Amino acid sequence: MDRLKLLEEYKDGSDFRDTFKSVAPIAPLNRYLVKDYPTYSLQVPDVIRARVFLRHLKEWETASTIRNSRPCVSIFSRPRPFTKIWELRASLAR
Repeated sequence: MDRLKLLEEYKDGSDFRDTFKSVAPIAPLNRYLVKDYPTYSLQVPDVIRARVFLRHLKEWETASTIRNSRPCVSIFSRPRPFTKIWELRASLAR
């Protein structure tokens, strides 16, 4: 995936509807997964993640007249190095 190409698509107003295909590492979680949300990669700029999230949020808001149409919880995946930073801070605090 080319970061510069993605940024050009972003500038052109793409909603990235068919760009990403995500699969959960734990199969039962796939039913809760937003399949077109990009997995963590430095090749995907955060503005693109935000655009995909906001598109889904708008869709959920539009469908809010239907009971239970919106998710009760949103979970974002984070890179492993982020987790390691907090583990390091916790071990240093001991």
